[in-house]
Amino acid sequence: MSTTTEERIDWRNLPPVTEPLRPDEDPEAAGARAFVPREDWVPSQTFLRQHDRCDRSAYLYMKYRGGAGGHELNRGGLFHETIDRCLRWLMERQSEVTYGGGDFAGDFVPGIEERDIQAMATVPPEVGREFLFEVMAENAHMQVPQHERDALRYMVDHWCRGTVFPNTIIGVETTFTVEVEGFRVLARADLVEDLGGGVCGITDWKTAFPPDSEEFTRQAYDREGRPRWAGNYQLNMLAVLAHFGVASDGLPLGDFQRYRLTLGFPRELKPEGIVRRIIEVDSLQLEAYREDLALQLRRLREVNLGEQRWQATPGNHCRECTAETECPLPPHLRAESEGARLDSIEGLEKAAVAVERMGARSRTLKARVKKSALLMEEENPGILTLPNGDRGVMCGKDIAFVFIPTEWETITDKAAYELHAQDVAAGVCPPEFERFRKLSQGTEFDKRKVQR
Repeated sequence: MSTTTEERIDWRNLPPVTEPLRPDEDPEAAGARAFVPREDWVPSQTFLRQHDRCDRSAYLYMKYRGGAGGHELNRGGLFHETIDRCLRWLMERQSEVTYGGGDFAGDFVPGIEERDIQAMATVPPEVGREFLFEVMAENAHMQVPQHERDALRYMVDHWCRGTVFPNTIIGVETTFTVEVEGFRVLARADLVEDLGGGVCGITDWKTAFPPDSEEFTRQAYDREGRPRWAGNYQLNMLAVLAHFGVASDGLPLGDFQRYRLTLGFPRELKPEGIVRRIIEVDSLQLEAYREDLALQLRRLREVNLGEQRWQATPGNHCRECTAETECPLPPHLRAESEGARLDSIEGLEKAAVAVERMGARSRTLKARVKKSALLMEEENPGILTLPNGDRGVMCGKDIAFVFIPTEWETITDKAAYELHAQDVAAGVCPPEFERFRKLSQGTEFDKRKVQR
């Protein structure tokens, strides 16, 4: 019996890549010779986050210079620039009131006087809206569809209404750098605050929906009240750079022994403010994480860039890969990635099973299953018919994702609707609420139990 090429491959120890890469700005230089690091090359935080989970994903990220842009990236860029201007506006206004002016260009690092006058304050929503319009107008090349622009408007509004600043702000869009294993590592913090008592607060704004507990490790403490490890790669790396590194002015941040790390999600606004995921780490934990970062960078230098061996390791992170289809692992060895085969009803069912298992992290794959199923049904009518007569794709023994017709009602002009309601209540005019209502129809793709 002959052995196939695929069976002879050691999937846990892939050979060196055929196109060795160098972190060089000249695309033609890539692959010309073995890796010779430029002295000024700084691995980005995004690259290191991907490299932490999968070496091959980091390789593809470098090969394609970060990959293609997307609506989500543009949305995040526009939002961060808007919030940056909001915070600088707040700082400058406070300085003008007290000291008659101030220059806040570049990374904002306030002096002693500015720190003393910073108190609880918010940015008015109308100011946030004006800045958002300016940012979108100045960055017309950053394409975002209408629904994303609408999401940006309500997220900026949520941020303005649900964010206060009771603590001393010591940095806005502050860049930190630190030397580790011969590399200069760089990261940028959206907001840095002195919370008092030797505690530093670092906040990063996110325009995605809040993660569940599996994606963001919940806080835990030991019996003495010391925080245990928690959070995510980005926040923990920011804390390391803030604690051991220097800011853009070449000076250390300060004498802090504990860091409160926050992800702020303006997608949702609650009475207590925007949704947050918060954890704390202390200096002892950061010592351990700096050692972890050193081990990671040693592997990057010696194994990946030195030997050009970039091992592929599958997992849920595959959905964030720059070029997933170029992964050397076949789809059946990375079943939880989005590389599932959707060219047969069996493939659809396997992908639907993956959707069921991945839960909230499977929105993208679920949408692909739905789209592929509808296209398949056009060519083969009746192929999606389930045992109980519904249309859908089985994802278990008696569970399926079913196409369900839905309809909903929306108010076309909320302001006019409210004014009309007031006129009706005052007896000025008869009720004509129907002219403000719009009935829409669609199809949901939801999980249902199927009786055979």
